[in-house]
Amino acid sequence: MDRYQELIDKRDREGLTDDEATELGRLMAKRRGESYQGDADDPPPDVELRRRSVPEEEIEEELAEGGQGTPPA
Repeated sequence: MDRYQELIDKRDREGLTDDEATELGRLMAKRRGESYQGDADDPPPDVELRRRSVPEEEIEEELAEGGQGTPPA
């Protein structure tokens, strides 16, 4: 298992430390061919929702509605 998958699995199970979240952000950006501009204390809305273990379907709906990362009611 590669480091990216290890971090994804840990994120989904027990959560990540700030350092691990930063590392995962860098790996995700690299896979997308983008530069990493993340901040573990102020993550993008989709990252914050994933930290709260919101299901992917709800994340997609929230982002499509222009949400700012608050969990759906």
